Amino acid sequence: MVAAVMAVIGAAGVLKAADLAAFHDTVQTWQLLGPVTRWTVVLTLPVVEMVMALLWFLRVEPRRMEAVAVVLLVAFAATYGAHLALTEPPRCGCFGLIDEYFKGLSAGRAALWRDGAMIATLGVGLWLTRRAGGDAAGRDAESAASRREAVAHAVL
Repeated sequence: MVAAVMAVIGAAGVLKAADLAAFHDTVQTWQLLGPVTRWTVVLTLPVVEMVMALLWFLRVEPRRMEAVAVVLLVAFAATYGAHLALTEPPRCGCFGLIDEYFKGLSAGRAALWRDGAMIATLGVGLWLTRRAGGDAAGRDAESAASRREAVAHAVL
């Protein structure tokens, strides 16, 4: 279950990076974030998602990557929730902007459901893994240094 969520997050990062212009257009509709924050999200989020998933699959600091995944998903849900709760419809009465506003509300609700499902799946997966002892701290501590060293050599 955890692997599926990590794969989805990694694939999302790849897809965002593959079509950065479309991702930029989507982020520009977020009225609650300032321009610097929007550009920061556009430039860093795809990289963070890809690297986090890659490190998890390489088993480099898997618990830390799982914590990052939880934080990302909660931050996404909070951002969409705030956007849905606080943005107001356009006051101009023009159909194009009103249509965009309602499309944004619909997309935001879908994103909240998706993020909630991923948070729940990740939570259940982590609980089952810990309960079964599949990620024992002893094994992690024993091989973490060798994994970090292998990744460092591959990157450098």
